[in-house]
Amino acid sequence: MTIPQQLFDIRTTDNCWNYVLPDGFGQDLDCIDGIPLEQVMRENPQLLVFPGVLGAHDDKLGEQTILNIKAGKLATQNMMGFLGTGQTRLAITSRFQKDGKDRDHFLHYLLQKVLALNLFDMSVSSGTDDIWDILLLYLFPFYLNRALNQGLFKSYQRADHNDPDLKGRVDIARHIKKNMPFMGNIAYQTREHTYDNRITQLIRHTIAYISRHEFSGPLFNSQAETRLAVNQITQATPSYQRQKLRQIIQLNVKLVDHPFYTEYEPLRKLCLQILRREGLSFGKEKDQVYGLLFDGAWLWEEYLNLLLAPLGYLHPKNKLGRKGDPIYMFEGERYPQYPDFYQLSKGTVIDAKYKPIKGLMPAREDLHQVITYLYLLQAGKGCYLYPAPESYPAKIGTISGYGGTLQSFGMKIPSGHTDYRDFCKQMQASEATLVDFFAAF
Repeated sequence: MTIPQQLFDIRTTDNCWNYVLPDGFGQDLDCIDGIPLEQVMRENPQLLVFPGVLGAHDDKLGEQTILNIKAGKLATQNMMGFLGTGQTRLAITSRFQKDGKDRDHFLHYLLQKVLALNLFDMSVSSGTDDIWDILLLYLFPFYLNRALNQGLFKSYQRADHNDPDLKGRVDIARHIKKNMPFMGNIAYQTREHTYDNRITQLIRHTIAYISRHEFSGPLFNSQAETRLAVNQITQATPSYQRQKLRQIIQLNVKLVDHPFYTEYEPLRKLCLQILRREGLSFGKEKDQVYGLLFDGAWLWEEYLNLLLAPLGYLHPKNKLGRKGDPIYMFEGERYPQYPDFYQLSKGTVIDAKYKPIKGLMPAREDLHQVITYLYLLQAGKGCYLYPAPESYPAKIGTISGYGGTLQSFGMKIPSGHTDYRDFCKQMQASEATLVDFFAAF
């Protein structure tokens, strides 16, 4: 009689340093313990990391770790999401989700803002697998639009013909089978450069799958760009047949390595995850990691840009747009530096921090970084902006030497809300407080 292996379902938060692992905990997480994220991604293609898979993050995202284990305790950093390996499933929610039974409203809110979605119906089941499926669906319009910005994927496809107008290589075996006795037709093959190929077919099948989901309307109709992209894929795939889904999935095991269509590889991986519905099932291949992770620091930074850009703040590290407006350490535009946000007319620098700030004083390296920015810009005011349980500005002090002031501002993140609409209303109130403060800063 085979004794079933014990299954572990672990739930913790980001930036948690002392989660006590359950008794009898196995060694499944050893394969990512203390391992740089870039290496974990390279060795586990079924692990999606947002936005790391885009290759657009220049904040040393790949050097951080997902987790560390020491003396039976698990420590996390800024990564949020879900992953499974072996007999273990791990959910990392935002630290502002106090009740583990409720939806992670803060993560959903950040995603909907940054990805420009308009989803308020959060009445679906709050099980981990349901959350996994929904988060994958959230990402699809973003990846789709990124890929279509490079144009429709075009590739050579083999086509079989049987007619009198020979235009390719004769298929002798098929010709003998179909055209004997000879009646004028010739069986031949051509290689045609076409938009109707394995990649666009995979995307078409994903669109069809999502269209059957209750969130499909808001997902596909929130942006004109997404509606156009869906129409382009639909028109480009006239040979689409729903019953060929399994065949299309098999064809797309191969990576997209085209030097021009770089954005189609993350889209391919996402489509496969959605269509296979792999989720975070237990019992996967040993030492293989499956899942979806989000960099909380990146999401927080891009969310703040939506609030601060209308106030005139530049965001040179914006990963969703162009990289521009850096400042330079040396004359001659040498050694560019990228503050999170700055405004020359006001002489202000804002450093966005997702990790918790304990007390008034930031970490030593963060302190030195902002002071450097103030010096290079000849600015007089610096501020650390971070999410917090309560909203309050706090003055850190006046800098000796060239002068200037430093302070911190904690943006209140509401907690304890079971209704998502109530959470959104509280977040809008926090946003108004933040905008008022930095408009006058």
